[in-house]
This record gives sequence, C-alpha cells and structure tokens, in this order.
Amino acid sequence: MGYAQLGTRTALTLSLVACGWSVNAATMDLRECPLDRLTFIDPWAGGSFKVERVGGDYSYLCGVSGLVDEAVDGERCKQLGSTVLDGTLQEHAAHPATTFHIWVIWEVVDGSPCCNWSVAWPEPARQVSHEWLTGRDVPLLGDMPFATIERSDDWERSMTLMT
Repeated sequence: MGYAQLGTRTALTLSLVACGWSVNAATMDLRECPLDRLTFIDPWAGGSFKVERVGGDYSYLCGVSGLVDEAVDGERCKQLGSTVLDGTLQEHAAHPATTFHIWVIWEVVDGSPCCNWSVAWPEPARQVSHEWLTGRDVPLLGDMPFATIERSDDWERSMTLMT
C-alpha cells in the first residue's frame, strides 16, 4: 500500500487506495477523490480515519454584500464555516477493537488563526446545524484547503475528554 506523504509526523495522511478506484495507482489523482471516499492513514502509529459521509455549514463573507448565506456572483467571497467528516477512527492497527465513531471538523473563521481541526462525538439529528452532502455536492479533496488532518493539541484534549 502506498501513502501520500503529506503533513507533519503527527498528521494522518492519505491512503492511495482510499478512493476505491479500479485504475492503476500511477494514474490516480487524489485531488479528484470525493471526501466521503477517503481514508486518512497515520503511517507512524498505524491508526486510520475512514470518512463515511460529509456535511457542511457555510456562510460567505463577500466584499460588498458582507456576510451572506450564498456566494455573490461577481464579488470576491471567502467561505466560512465547518466541514464535518463523519467516520470511524481506529487509533492503532495493533488494536482493531479501539475504534470510535466520531466527527472530525475543519472550521474556517474570519480571524486568526483562521482554521483548525477538532473532534467531537456525533450529535443527535435534531441538533445538527450542518447539511449532509451527497453525490456531486460532496467536495473533492482538491477543492479543500487541506490534504491531511493535523492532530493539534485541541484534538488531543478533545479525545482525552471523549474517552
């Protein structure tokens, strides 16, 4: 199995077989892979995060119109909000029973730092503010500003509180 070696030592990186394409690995372009087909791999610790579905809760900060729900044609707009990756985290390959169904969330805010990863238990359907995306609405990896999931201090604190 090959890996795209991206990010830092503590980042989960992408498995080249994650998309399930039946083509030669040399011709695959992970940027064209929908997020809901990815498996992020930590080659150092042997853990993985398999994405099962993707949700989004977005607004747009546009030059003239300000904060709006949809990008405005002809204006330069910045997408703000959350991309939610719903899936299964396996902490270490040596311990397959250590799995968690979690949300890994990429959040973009208008400020500094602008973006970060966090982790959370899935919310009951009635409390979800994002919309689950399907089909062609699921973003491609190449459309996102990330290629890895960075396990920050916030991630580690969240996992400690969750377990």
